[in-house]
Amino acid sequence: MQSVRGGVEKRWECMQAYFVPSLGPAPKWCSFLEGLTEELEETAAPAVYDDYRSVDWAQPIALSLDNCILL
Repeated sequence: MQSVRGGVEKRWECMQAYFVPSLGPAPKWCSFLEGLTEELEETAAPAVYDDYRSVDWAQPIALSLDNCILL
Protein backbone atom coordinates (compact mmCIF):
# COMPACT_ATOMS: atom_id res chain seq x y z
CA MET A 1 0.00 0.00 0.00
CA GLN A 2 2.84 2.34 0.75
CA SER A 3 4.27 2.08 -2.78
CA VAL A 4 0.87 2.92 -4.31
CA ARG A 5 0.49 5.99 -2.13
CA GLY A 6 4.01 7.14 -3.04
CA GLY A 7 3.20 6.85 -6.74
CA VAL A 8 0.07 8.98 -6.39
CA GLU A 9 1.94 11.66 -4.47
CA LYS A 10 4.59 11.92 -7.19
CA ARG A 11 1.94 12.44 -9.84
CA TRP A 12 0.41 15.32 -7.85
CA GLU A 13 3.81 17.01 -7.49
CA CYS A 14 4.03 17.43 -11.28
CA MET A 15 0.51 18.78 -11.74
CA GLN A 16 0.32 22.52 -12.44
CA ALA A 17 -2.60 24.83 -11.71
CA TYR A 18 -4.07 27.31 -14.18
CA PHE A 19 -6.42 30.24 -13.60
CA VAL A 20 -8.98 31.00 -16.31
CA PRO A 21 -10.82 34.24 -15.41
CA SER A 22 -13.73 33.52 -17.75
CA LEU A 23 -14.62 30.46 -15.63
CA GLY A 24 -15.14 32.47 -12.47
CA PRO A 25 -13.32 34.27 -9.65
CA ALA A 26 -9.98 33.10 -8.31
CA PRO A 27 -9.96 30.88 -5.20
CA LYS A 28 -9.20 32.52 -1.86
CA TRP A 29 -5.77 30.90 -1.65
CA CYS A 30 -4.64 32.66 -4.86
CA SER A 31 -6.60 35.89 -4.73
CA PHE A 32 -3.57 37.81 -6.02
CA LEU A 33 -4.34 36.36 -9.47
CA GLU A 34 -7.66 38.18 -9.53
CA GLY A 35 -5.92 41.54 -9.09
CA LEU A 36 -3.27 40.65 -11.63
CA THR A 37 -5.80 39.79 -14.32
CA GLU A 38 -7.78 42.96 -13.62
CA GLU A 39 -4.64 45.04 -14.11
CA LEU A 40 -3.91 43.29 -17.39
CA GLU A 41 -7.43 43.98 -18.65
CA GLU A 42 -7.10 47.70 -17.85
CA THR A 43 -3.82 48.19 -19.71
CA ALA A 44 -4.64 47.53 -23.34
CA ALA A 45 -1.40 47.16 -25.26
CA PRO A 46 -1.52 47.91 -28.98
CA ALA A 47 -1.51 44.84 -31.20
CA VAL A 48 1.21 44.32 -33.79
CA TYR A 49 -1.02 45.06 -36.77
CA ASP A 50 -3.01 47.99 -35.35
CA ASP A 51 -1.25 50.48 -37.64
CA TYR A 52 -1.61 48.31 -40.78
CA ARG A 53 -4.39 48.65 -43.31
CA SER A 54 -5.48 46.58 -46.29
CA VAL A 55 -5.28 47.85 -49.84
CA ASP A 56 -6.83 46.53 -53.01
CA TRP A 57 -5.04 46.05 -56.31
CA ALA A 58 -6.03 49.49 -57.71
CA GLN A 59 -4.43 51.58 -54.95
CA PRO A 60 -0.75 50.62 -55.55
CA ILE A 61 -1.24 51.05 -59.29
CA ALA A 62 -2.74 54.51 -58.77
CA LEU A 63 0.32 55.46 -56.69
CA SER A 64 2.72 53.96 -59.27
CA LEU A 65 3.81 51.32 -56.78
CA ASP A 66 2.85 48.35 -58.95
CA ASN A 67 6.54 47.49 -59.41
CA CYS A 68 6.75 46.76 -55.64
CA ILE A 69 4.09 44.04 -55.77
CA LEU A 70 5.56 40.54 -55.62
CA LEU A 71 3.45 37.78 -57.08
